[in-house]
Amino acid sequence: FVQLSGFQTPKNVQPDSPWADLRNSQAKALELPNTGMAVSIDLGHPGDIHPSDKQEVARRLSLIALNRDYGKDCEYAAPVCVAATPADGKIQLKFNGAVKPTSSALTGFIIGDGKGDWAVASARKTGPSTIEVSSIRIKKPAAVRYNWADYPGGNLYGADKLPVAPFATDK
Repeated sequence: FVQLSGFQTPKNVQPDSPWADLRNSQAKALELPNTGMAVSIDLGHPGDIHPSDKQEVARRLSLIALNRDYGKDCEYAAPVCVAATPADGKIQLKFNGAVKPTSSALTGFIIGDGKGDWAVASARKTGPSTIEVSSIRIKKPAAVRYNWADYPGGNLYGADKLPVAPFATDK
């Protein structure tokens, strides 16, 4: 299946996004056997949830089938966040593979204190598969969310130009 694309008004901080919650529910379906999810968060448009680049959606779906059903050795999903460790006013994220942004600045991260206060986060790579996230507004961070908005602006990708799926370390 295809996870919902970005849609509606772009916002930098939207911790209560209903679209992000729905995408998170879709991602949980991956716990079921024989399921695969193509991430299309980067292909949407504020005024139209249906991606106009159908070929890219099809390419991402085909990678899942080629790998899982036809045994071809190819990447079909970007790395996922497997650990979030708070320390010294920052949170260190660890992914299960190398990640990289499409520009020099990492975008799409928000950080929260666990009490309802969220802020745009500064993020920097600290290794091929690690990112450090912080904000001067959040002194004791408890959670990080990535691409968590109706129409987010994250730019983190894995191999084969596959976007990292939206995630929340507190959900």
